This record gives sequence, structure tokens and C-alpha cells, in this order.
Amino acid sequence: MPMIDIYATPRSFTDTHQLATDAAATVMRVEQVPDIRDCPKFS
Repeated sequence: MPMIDIYATPRSFTDTHQLATDAAATVMRVEQVPDIRDCPKFS
């Protein structure tokens, strides 16, 4: 899993958890990672 570094001025993002979730989802979409929820092994 790649490390995601996001640089911004203080208080640029009010919800850092949502920022991390969105950044990870973007990387996974670009890298074409399959959705683990679609795998019966992890259901």
C-alpha cells in the first residue's frame, strides 16, 4: 500500500478522516484495486 502525503495549510480540511478516506479511494481507483467487499472470502 502506498503512503499518501497531503500537504496543506492549517485548517484547510475540517474532516481529516474523510480526507484520508477520499485520498485512499482515489489511489485505489487509479490503481484499479478490486473492491474487497465483492470477494466472498471477506463477506
